[in-house]
Formats: sequence, structure tokens, C-alpha cells
Amino acid sequence: MLKAHRLEHRAAIKILTFLRYCCEKMKGKINRTSGGVLDSIWARKESDVAQIKSHLDLSNEGSKNVLMKVSWQSQKKASESYQDMLHNSTQDYVFIIEQCYTILGTDPDTHSLMFSALQILIDSERKSMFKDCAKTFDDRHHFLQQLHSNMKLSPNEAKICHPLSELEQVSRNREAYKIEFKHFPEIPYYLPLPKMSSEWGLAQLLFKFNLRTVIDVLMLLLLEHSVLIIGDSYEEVSSCSFTLLDLLKPYKWASVFIPMLPEEMIEFISSPVPYVVGVVARDKAHLKEIEADSLVKQEIQHGLSVINVTSGNIQWTQESHIKEKRLTKASHIISHTYGDDKLITQYDQRIEQLAKNVSSSLYSFKLFFQNGASPKESVTLNSIKRFIEKNFIMFSGIISQRNDGYLMCSEHDDFSDELTFSATKFHKPLTRLLEFQRYFSKTQLLSCYYEEKHNKSESKQFDKVSALFIADWVYFHWRKFQQVNQS
Repeated sequence: MLKAHRLEHRAAIKILTFLRYCCEKMKGKINRTSGGVLDSIWARKESDVAQIKSHLDLSNEGSKNVLMKVSWQSQKKASESYQDMLHNSTQDYVFIIEQCYTILGTDPDTHSLMFSALQILIDSERKSMFKDCAKTFDDRHHFLQQLHSNMKLSPNEAKICHPLSELEQVSRNREAYKIEFKHFPEIPYYLPLPKMSSEWGLAQLLFKFNLRTVIDVLMLLLLEHSVLIIGDSYEEVSSCSFTLLDLLKPYKWASVFIPMLPEEMIEFISSPVPYVVGVVARDKAHLKEIEADSLVKQEIQHGLSVINVTSGNIQWTQESHIKEKRLTKASHIISHTYGDDKLITQYDQRIEQLAKNVSSSLYSFKLFFQNGASPKESVTLNSIKRFIEKNFIMFSGIISQRNDGYLMCSEHDDFSDELTFSATKFHKPLTRLLEFQRYFSKTQLLSCYYEEKHNKSESKQFDKVSALFIADWVYFHWRKFQQVNQS
């Protein structure tokens, strides 16, 4: 709602803030020789200053007459905008009010601390709005200075990570830390810090889609096909965009990445280069307009897939080559080739159990960067990340299997006198292996080996049933013996 009203109400907020500031700080007539507030606070152009002064009554009637010049319509719009902001804040959204903060050189691993600090700054300015603008400016400046110097983990804190044992991670108690600010509330946090993209963003993808679908999207990205992420939430769209790139490890996306593309630049999706782009719609109706857009439909025919993180719907690319090779269901390559189909199903079941906890911080962007995921949630998410990376690294074949494997996929460039990657040397041995396996599958040797493995498996299942029967029999008679002795 706030976004829909922003353009309409921005002017009203600015005017009302400026006039109230003048009423509190100006006594008498503003003049340039005395270092007027207009010139010292806002370095505006001459025309802008003259225009604003023309709307102010700076006579001897006092500051009350200044307030009388504020139109009823301006006050109403400013009030509506402010009430919208307060209402949305109760829905666990994070808002950056009309002030803009540009923070450079941030570490993705400490984004949760940065969001917590900005939330404190926004809350403090929201409480002091229209009261003492000069003090608000000073406080903001001091806070940002402290933010620059204090928002760092100590060397020992930076080394804290999740235990290798999942059992230990689930059972351990998280220790709370805090960062103190002068004249501002302290920031509590837990270590290791919550990961906004790789944990919260991953949870949103898995809640909206299942793991197999997420893997299908990732495998299209591995083939450098474009993906458009759309939704009506800035947090979901940007986090899911970053998550998709993070899940490509050990590979790195080498093409265009725009986590937040303005609506008016939607024509960018016609770009000939692969891209991962996020677009936030005004509302659900506008989301449907984007999905039905003729340009989007056209690009879907040429390799684009559209992910709607609000509705949980995916429009898969209709490119003929992708459909012919069934690459939109490429997760079956992992499940059939590496035998992880059952594990994928188990992960989906664990995610379904986590999703039943409606009070989980995974459902709230604000609660997540303040509290992080629970130990059980963190174990599941990190396990899924390791599972995806383990399977994706196998696609690189000999390059990842041996330290000098890259040499077997290299060729010498006479012009640059350097080794370069040779796609032919990479896939040719694999092509020959698949051709050999195709003929080998028709032999009696492989058929007999299959029967041998099948019989051993059935024998183990029988032994397992027998062992359970014996254990139950011993337990039943032991309990009966104890009851007789007690009586």
C-alpha cells in the first residue's frame, strides 16, 4: 500500500515536514545575511528557494500563520501516507522512509546486522518525525558514524560457525551477543549470523516450490538460460534472486544479474545475453499483467523462464531444444544418475514439517534478521545446500575429481601462449563412456551382475525382518520376566 501511495504523497510529506521545521526553528524573517535555515539546511537552486519562500508567511504574525498556509489536502495526504506506513510496519515489513541511505562495501555475511541497525534508525526517526528535525539530522549522522565503526565482528566471533555434527547443532544452546550504540538501543544477535540469501531466501523458494523444482531452475541456470523472478514483495524477490546465484556453487554466474529491475525497464528482458532479473509488482493484479505481457510471452518461447514467488507458479521456457531434451525436468538426472531420488523426497518432507510452524522466523524477513533460524531449520537448510553443491560439482567431471584434472581439459593457445579450456576434451571422453555403456547394457555380464545385486538386497531385507522379529520376541519375554519378579 505504501508503494502505491508513494509518488502521490511524497510532495505532501516534504512540504509538511519543511513547514513544521520552519515553525520550530525560525523566529522572525529569514534573511541570507543571518545564515537562513533555508540556505543552511537545503542547498537548493535560487528558483527553488524563492518558490518555497513565496509559500511562507514570514510576517510578524508568528509561526501559527505559517501552519495556516498548509492546505487541508496536503495535511490529509501526509497523514494518510504516515498511517499507511504505521499499518504496514505491523505486518512485519521493513520500510525505508523518505530518507535514503547508501551503504557501500557491505559484507553479505553481516547483512543481518546491517538490517537490524537500519531498523533501529528507522524506528527512532519514525518516533521523532515532525518534532525536532535538526536533532534528527544530528542523531542520524552520529548513528551512521557508530554504524561504520561498531558493525564488525571480532576475529574470534568471525570464526564461529555451525558444528559439523547436525546432532550437536540441534542440541546446542545459542549464545547471545550485542553491539552497543551511544544514545541508541543495543543490537542483540546470535552467532553464526543469519544468512539473508542462503537461508531466508532458500526457505522462501522451498516453501513456494519443492526441492526438485528448485533444482530444475538451477540446472537451467547452469546452462545459462535466463530467469525472471517476479513478486509483490521486495524482500522475497531480491532474496530469492540472490539465493539462486548462491546455490550455483561451486560455479559463479558470469552474466547479467539485476536483483531489482524497475518496472518501466521491463523491456530489458529482450536482452540477447543470459540474465537473472527480479521485478517487483505493485500488487497481484499487476503480477498477472506481467505474466500476460506479450513481450514476456515472446521471450518464454526463446529460453526465458518466469518464477512468480508470490503465487508459487513457474512458466517454463518453451524453447524447442529445451523441450525436446526435457531439460526443464533435469533434476531427474541427479535422482537417477546419482541415486538421490529418495533423499530429495525426504528433504521435501522435512520442509513440509518446518512450514507447519507458522510462528517461525522463516515467515518474516524482520524476525529472521533479528533472530535467525532455529537450530532444526538451520540444519535442514544447510544440509540441502550441501546436497545441491555435492551433486552440481559432479557435473564438472575430471576437473573436480583431481587437482590436475583441469590439464586434461586444456589446450595450448599459440597466440597467447597460455592454456585455455577445451570443451571437446571435456565432453569427448564422457561421450565415449556413454557409448560404451549403451553397448555394455546389452551384455549378459551386466545382466548377471544385476541379478547378483538384486538377490543380495532381498537377502539383507529378509535378515532385517528376522532380526526385528528376534528383538521383539526377546523384549516381550524380558518385560514379562521383570513383571513376574516385581509381583
